[in-house]
This record gives sequence, C-alpha cells and structure tokens, in this order.
Amino acid sequence: MQEAGIDMERKWHLLYVVYIERDNGLIRIISAIEATREERKFYET
Repeated sequence: MQEAGIDMERKWHLLYVVYIERDNGLIRIISAIEATREERKFYET
C-alpha cells in the first residue's frame, strides 16, 4: 500500500514523502519533494 507523509530532514526542510512498506519491513521511497506552503501550515498546526 502506498502512503504519504510530511517529515523534516536534517537541514530543517519539510518534505512531502510518498513511500511503500514492503512485506519484509523495508520502506521504499517513491518521491520526496519540498512541502508546499499549505502542507507546511497543516504540518505546523
């Protein structure tokens, strides 16, 4: 199942990440882009 989330990376940039978790517990990142202004507001509230 594909999932998405917002997380902060080491240099304090918010990233919108799309990923899948495999049966063996590994996570495969599909894409990671900088969060939009609206996504940042949602994350910070």
